[in-house]
Amino acid sequence: MSNIRILAFSDVHGRIDAVERLVKDVKQRKIHFDVIIVAGDIGNPQRSKAFTKILKKIAEFQKLVLYVKGNWDVNISYEHINNVSDLDEIGPIEINNFTIVGHGRKSKPYGEVRDNKNVILVTHYPPYGILDKGRKLEAPLNTLHSGLIEVNYLVDFYKPIIHIFGHSHSFGGIDFPFNGVVYVNVSRLDRITKSGFHIGNYCVITVEDNRKARIEWFYLNGTWKKCANCGRKTHLPVNWRICRKCSRRREMKIDKIPEFYQRIKINVKLVNCNKVVEDFAELEVKIPVKTIKDNEVLHDFIDIVITKELKKLLHTHHHIVVKVPKEKIIETYGEKSDGILVPFSEYLFSCNEKLYGEKLCALMKLYSVDKRVHVFWGISNTSSGKRIDREYVFFTKKILDKIGEDALDKLLDKGFTPLVFERFYIKQK
Repeated sequence: MSNIRILAFSDVHGRIDAVERLVKDVKQRKIHFDVIIVAGDIGNPQRSKAFTKILKKIAEFQKLVLYVKGNWDVNISYEHINNVSDLDEIGPIEINNFTIVGHGRKSKPYGEVRDNKNVILVTHYPPYGILDKGRKLEAPLNTLHSGLIEVNYLVDFYKPIIHIFGHSHSFGGIDFPFNGVVYVNVSRLDRITKSGFHIGNYCVITVEDNRKARIEWFYLNGTWKKCANCGRKTHLPVNWRICRKCSRRREMKIDKIPEFYQRIKINVKLVNCNKVVEDFAELEVKIPVKTIKDNEVLHDFIDIVITKELKKLLHTHHHIVVKVPKEKIIETYGEKSDGILVPFSEYLFSCNEKLYGEKLCALMKLYSVDKRVHVFWGISNTSSGKRIDREYVFFTKKILDKIGEDALDKLLDKGFTPLVFERFYIKQK
């Protein structure tokens, strides 16, 4: 039976001192491994040489080093290092009967790997909804989820034994078996206490070709102790009492997602200025349900996928399409409040048109029914500059049924173009 042992970590952020401590720690523990995987955020954009310095230090192990780039790996000064490779550049690599596939910048899967049953997937970003909660600042979609839906589709395509990633520091140091895949968030190596004490984490992953995997977690300057919550013997920083899994257990719930969510048909209708309903588009989307861990994530995921498809469609009608972020709706459409602090609930449920503006209040009527309402601008290039041709409001037919004719009239009167959609689930054969 073949196996492979991987030393894995991520999110160094240019801290070569953290890598020096890692090298010392691994050598002291006499840890055996076959390959090193670094899941991005190796360098620091403000120190262009840090990226190469860190990889050179890692190469001192004299083992194959494979990495993907993260969002911090820009403005880098790179030079060739023996036995060190970017997985985006070299493509899938075979080691001990396993195929290691990396996606740092590339989101298109490698078709030739599809039928391989021993895939190890490496990305920087997590899949959307799995070990990915964090700060909005870290999130590409400006939500509390920092994962990317594109990564979910990669997992669905490869069906890997292990998925190694970083980026979401809040869930770093946790492995999560789910639907046949073990998700391993290896961030962050550069975790340091206020006193300057290194407590970053790394792990050793042992994978066997019967799809079994074992993950051993270690912390720089850590010690073995029993978790005060679950009682499991684990490696932790000196001042920690609870293991990472226990500290995040409440946020790791799993719901059973029905298979019928896999394929969804969306019928989109346009309501014109004369209140005539026109057929606008028919879309079909595939949802990788095996990568969706709970119902909240499912409905957010579907919303993201549908709005992405709609934006592509609107690009066929306009030179530029801009989606107005929800948190900018009040700033974009509201009138001046003269320094008055207005609670969001007031905009939402008792919006005063004279104070806050008729356009904003027309939109707030929709948001009071469902948060999944989206505003798009269709923009054209003209000789005098860019011009907004249409302001689309995209929402479900259920909302239309609830808001009534007056609210629809108000949207049309204020120049909005409603795009109303219905979802239909396609039965699997």
